[in-house]
Amino acid sequence: MRKTLILVLFISLAGVSFPQAGSLYFRAKLDSILSLPVFDSTQIAISIYDFTDGVTVFNKNEKLLLRPASTLKILTSAAALYFLTPEYQFKTGISYTGEIKDSTLNGNIFIEGGFDPEFTTDGIDSFAVHIKKAGINKINGNIYADISRMDSLYWGKGWMWDDDPAPSFPYMNSLPINKNSIKVITSPSGAGEKAGIKTIPETSFVLITNKTLTAENDTSAVSALRNWVKRKNEITVSGKIGIRSAPDTSEVNIIYPEKYFLTLFTETLKRHNIIFTGGGDTLRTPADAKLIFTFSAPIGRVITRGNKESDNLNAEMLLRAAAYEKLKRTVSAADGIKYTDSLIALAGMKKGNYRIVDGSGLSFYNLISSELIIEVLKFIHSNPRLYPVILNSLPIAGVDGTLSERMKEFAHLKNIYAKTGTMSGTSCLAGYLYTTHGHLMAFSIAMQNFTGSSKRMRSIQDDICRAIYLIKSDKDE
Repeated sequence: MRKTLILVLFISLAGVSFPQAGSLYFRAKLDSILSLPVFDSTQIAISIYDFTDGVTVFNKNEKLLLRPASTLKILTSAAALYFLTPEYQFKTGISYTGEIKDSTLNGNIFIEGGFDPEFTTDGIDSFAVHIKKAGINKINGNIYADISRMDSLYWGKGWMWDDDPAPSFPYMNSLPINKNSIKVITSPSGAGEKAGIKTIPETSFVLITNKTLTAENDTSAVSALRNWVKRKNEITVSGKIGIRSAPDTSEVNIIYPEKYFLTLFTETLKRHNIIFTGGGDTLRTPADAKLIFTFSAPIGRVITRGNKESDNLNAEMLLRAAAYEKLKRTVSAADGIKYTDSLIALAGMKKGNYRIVDGSGLSFYNLISSELIIEVLKFIHSNPRLYPVILNSLPIAGVDGTLSERMKEFAHLKNIYAKTGTMSGTSCLAGYLYTTHGHLMAFSIAMQNFTGSSKRMRSIQDDICRAIYLIKSDKDE
């Protein structure tokens, strides 16, 4: 009885918080939003489609070409999923040449990169375990990183040079490790003393310069900066940390990630008591190499992190993996974009009506329309092998990912699944939304050419989503 009363009360309160709105109210609400002074100088494009009624609900500048930022990841992940299939596994293999005799390998070890952006030092530990299982306790030879599946362009076209060394701008190859970045943990020590610093993973690959101070007060301001100007893996940690403060965590990208991988690999061998005195370099795996072990990661996991957390490395690896599995040769971003183009064509859009140059949306060269995003969202929804994976990979408003702190009044409903997109002067949101009347909507909102923080733009996007949530179609009235 008590549960029933609580449910009735909740429904009553919900009715107060979310009053029903007809289509006329919805259009009036959007007209009010679009008349805000900010849009005198800021461009906005909106497109909304109702799957339940099979009609376009609203369009504003839907054909306007704007920077998609990370909403481009919807297209990248859908194309990769379509052409690789939901059963696809990213694989990182380890093999050897030569002979094993008396627990000694007289030959070389090869690690073949397969674009797995989720590969970490735990995977290297697994490799060390399987090396021992293969009967190898000593390696008389070299260790080679095979990064031959990808070209040498470590960044995408139109990426901003001054965003280095942010971890969201990783140096790329086909053999990623720990997101090709490193975490720096700064902990307080005694007052007036330098703070304690360690890295995750702990490695000799980076050189740390400690310019910190432990302060008697609780104010902390710590920064870790890699020497990106001279292209070195030298990290300077500076600032103050309060004596009673929690450890501070910073993260920077790593240059020469293949060398980073090889260093972590040899350090792991030492921890596993595998003797190795040779050198490390890059080289293609010979055709006659004998497989020791393959580490696998499902495509669904890669897509989910890529979209939920807007992980740029995941998106770029998806782009290239799709091309490699079809072409079986060294591939570039341009090769991968051809498969994104194919998905867009399947969705019914013409190639000349947009420009895409990367997989993550980091590039300022990308230009697509809200209309195009809506057509791709419609195509995804129509494909039962794509829709569940893509839908569940998108951040949920008020719940997780890049939408965890937005539209929290909807958190109990879990009815807004959308990809965010943010870069300087650009803020976007696109995805799926279930209305209060049970209609499923696809929507795309893109805002461009504003100054300052994107916080206000996000707030306007949230207001538009609330209006969509409350709408009922003319058929419902």
